[in-house]
Amino acid sequence: MFRTLLLLCVLGHGFTAVAPGLYTVDGKLDLNRLDMKTGVKTKVGHINKELQAEQVSSMDSMHGILYMIGENSTHARPNLIGIDVKDGKVVYETEKLPFPGETMVGVGEHINVDAKTGIAYLVGPYGVSGKEWQVVAYNLHERKAHVVTKLQNVIPVLGVGSAYCPENHMLWIPTGVNNTIDMYGVNVDSGKIIHIKDGFSSGPIAYNPGTKEIAGLGIKIINRQKNEWKRELVSMSCTDGKVTGRATLDTPYTMANADLFTIDDKGEIGFAILAPLKAGKLGPSHLVEIDLKTKKIVRAPELKGARNWQLQYYNP
Repeated sequence: MFRTLLLLCVLGHGFTAVAPGLYTVDGKLDLNRLDMKTGVKTKVGHINKELQAEQVSSMDSMHGILYMIGENSTHARPNLIGIDVKDGKVVYETEKLPFPGETMVGVGEHINVDAKTGIAYLVGPYGVSGKEWQVVAYNLHERKAHVVTKLQNVIPVLGVGSAYCPENHMLWIPTGVNNTIDMYGVNVDSGKIIHIKDGFSSGPIAYNPGTKEIAGLGIKIINRQKNEWKRELVSMSCTDGKVTGRATLDTPYTMANADLFTIDDKGEIGFAILAPLKAGKLGPSHLVEIDLKTKKIVRAPELKGARNWQLQYYNP
């Protein structure tokens, strides 16, 4: 597994807006613009310093920067970089992240950027067991960090991402605890923690700016003995983490190495990179467009080329 967390964001430099759209970073470390209807990639630039893991990124559309947590291939330490969506150049970089001890990037790390405040909310393990995480508020301008709170006895869940609700300053983090998927909500101002045990069977989650809720792609078990299931579109309260709605998607898409999920700036369309499962066999990756109002799949073109590790929506 590549070991990096990639953040793309543009801070404090001349910025020329580009058109709204989807951006990926693939296994070749190319930043690509992804055609939302056809899935065709257009290379924007190349990142030559990093290793990466699945969906540890956050888009700052205000400044046109994709932020990613990764591992610098030179000094082999987890770091944070910002990538200009205009030309793919790295415009922001830290030498290391404020996580003590040995850290394997992609196992327990998360990033969410509040573009208005310039704060990146980072999650990462500390200590030797890997089951203790700390939530850190990192000021991108001042390059200073402080610990918001710590989570104990948690197990990382790969490829699910996390979500930040800017209205009430709540950060939501899926974790594994005792063979279940639990959800932790952290108020980044007070450090207060909400722990929801045995939450919905979580795939990736993302903040929905239209409904001001969290949306996620869960799994609905049809018959556990026969391994029959469907994907669910789940909505969740930003305030208390309670599930507010479920809808079964009409095709049994499963993950392709990892689920990637993002939402447009109006909260109307969700985009996911998934793979169809037919007769027990996993098909090629598709860009699955989901109408979040009708809860229906609009289109799902097949993706070509290198595997995608990040998927973020940009709108200036």
